[in-house]
Amino acid sequence: RGSDSRLTGGGVAPRQRVARRAMHCIFDVAVTLDSEYEKMMAEYLQAAHVQEVVDILLELDNTSSRHYSIAISLHDVLDWDGARGAWLGTFLVHEPSRALPLFEEAIRAVQRSVMAAHEDGHFMSVKPSVHARLYRLPHCTELRKLNVSSLRADDSNCLIQVPGTVIRTGQLKMLQLSREYECAKCKFRHTVRAELEERHQMSLPAECTASGGTGKPCGGTKFELVDGSEECHDYQEVRIQEQVHRLLVGSIPRSITLLLQDDLIDACKPGDDITVVGTLRKRWRPLSRGNRPDAELAIDALHVHVHNDEVHAHPCTPSSRRGGLKRSSDEAGSASASREPAWAPEDCLRSV
Repeated sequence: RGSDSRLTGGGVAPRQRVARRAMHCIFDVAVTLDSEYEKMMAEYLQAAHVQEVVDILLELDNTSSRHYSIAISLHDVLDWDGARGAWLGTFLVHEPSRALPLFEEAIRAVQRSVMAAHEDGHFMSVKPSVHARLYRLPHCTELRKLNVSSLRADDSNCLIQVPGTVIRTGQLKMLQLSREYECAKCKFRHTVRAELEERHQMSLPAECTASGGTGKPCGGTKFELVDGSEECHDYQEVRIQEQVHRLLVGSIPRSITLLLQDDLIDACKPGDDITVVGTLRKRWRPLSRGNRPDAELAIDALHVHVHNDEVHAHPCTPSSRRGGLKRSSDEAGSASASREPAWAPEDCLRSV
């Protein structure tokens, strides 16, 4: 899970894969089939999150526009079922873009199996739009970043966890992730997907590549949009910057953009201290001749924790969550004077 050579007996294992700088993987996660990973994910969900699956099944809204999610602690995954949990957790850490779609399919499969065996199955319905929200990444510097300044370009496409303060929230937008175009010549339908790196721009193919069984490409250059083929999602951009109490004297806080989708929209507001888990991505505006490329780093968020000073200063109890936290002026002063809470912020976080 980390770069410590003690994990491999003082040396590098022959099948060891390097996933990123200074972070090594003792498992060759690429050799396992997707179907095997999906089966392991379903077994983990049955063991640790069956009640959340039941709650989702009992929800009344089963339209594809209504999104549901299950918060998956990566610590719990790594501790589950010995070596199998370590293997599955390593796969999630090193290949999130491949693993998360499999986890979503596993949630749908577990929904079907739980509904078939549950005594209230006739009141349930399978929800197609479900997401696995990873949080509580392992304690290593490659995954848990101290602040925005710790992010580097070689962390791109990797899973990270970073704290920050929300300074600006964008408007809610509709994002088209894909749509279909039909070739006017051979009627073959091409699916065009939005590229995050190009700020979700969609580009038509230069020509139709369908062969139609003849062995030769069609070569058509005219395409028509297929009505009703658009796949749309809720979308919001949020700007966060480094937390003031973590800055060194004379330092200027740096900021980065968060990309929120589906059930994560409106998860936070300006002034909130948050901890976000996501993948670091590069993106740029459409290139044009004579203009300098405009590239930046952004975090494609998977999970957001929102917390504040009042929550940090006192342990959370059911009564404090219902009735609010009341502090005397002396308590408030001592809490503000302390730069770090005496206990871990993750012990009391509002999970979104």
